[in-house]
Amino acid sequence: MNEIITDADFRRRMKMSAPAPGYLFFGDEDYLKQNAVSVAKKSLIPDEGAAAFDYISIDRSSFSAQTLAESLAPPPMLSDHKLIVASVTFDDLRASELNEVYEVLEGLPEKGKDADNILIINVPAGGIDPGYPKRPSAQLKKLAEYLVPVRFDRITPGRLCAWAERHYANNGVTADADVCAATVEYCGTDMFRLSSEIDKISFFALAGGRKNVTVRDIRIAGCAAEEYDAFALANAMMTRKYTAALEVLSQMKAQKLDPTRIMGELIRVICDMNTVSILLNAGMMQNDIATATGIKPFPLGKYMNALRGIDDADLRRALNACVAADMGIKGYSQDYVPIEKLICSL
Repeated sequence: MNEIITDADFRRRMKMSAPAPGYLFFGDEDYLKQNAVSVAKKSLIPDEGAAAFDYISIDRSSFSAQTLAESLAPPPMLSDHKLIVASVTFDDLRASELNEVYEVLEGLPEKGKDADNILIINVPAGGIDPGYPKRPSAQLKKLAEYLVPVRFDRITPGRLCAWAERHYANNGVTADADVCAATVEYCGTDMFRLSSEIDKISFFALAGGRKNVTVRDIRIAGCAAEEYDAFALANAMMTRKYTAALEVLSQMKAQKLDPTRIMGELIRVICDMNTVSILLNAGMMQNDIATATGIKPFPLGKYMNALRGIDDADLRRALNACVAADMGIKGYSQDYVPIEKLICSL
């Protein structure tokens, strides 16, 4: 089994003259995966014109063992290397399909030998059971026989604040430590969303003739974290505001959020609401609930307000329906149809 490395290790190895024949990207932070793909592309195919011939991207809807084999067969045309990036959710694949993929991966050159074609299998967050850092899952171990596994963890709040400061600076504005911390707290820790929100906040400040971002700018121009979008979807569903729920889903689709990720966050929100409801019925106060559950004050307040008009039986029914829809997405579909059916069925 190849050793599991970090995204920082991967970036360093991309600077080496002999990269491994294949890599497996997995973990919670999809933004860093996308950035690492860009690093690999620039390193392996420095001529942008050659990328049209020597860079192949396989999306989830067209992924198969045959497509993978056909992409790996031809040698590079205009560069020293060809880069193939395949996005796949392993939870979607049947056992027979997995075996076919393993057969293709067995044909990769052995580690340490020169490889003209470099494969990156990019698994979206939640697309594989990785097990634990010191006890990888059986599937991760199997894939690591052929590929170098690269774990992309969510970065710590401190590092995220430093990253936010650099992102603000790239937009031509300055943001002190308090502003960066407030940005992360309000807009969330998802780097895709945070990047977009920082851009909006930066341009709002610049439009006002200022180069210093304030906390007030965040509240005016920024949007609350994505988990609150999941709350908006859950709340609209629970109150049977179907048009509003479909509109929230439409916005998520426009952001190209992964359906499995949407369902995961939706289930988490409804589970949190169910927990809060149980504790409220037991007579606990808001501060005690926050301490017991770890839910932050902002979402907790929204949950408590929403629960005034939602019956406990409806919460349980919605949770069961969400679990069924989640199984439908992972088992049979990779699109948003099961979520749309879920919205209209409650």
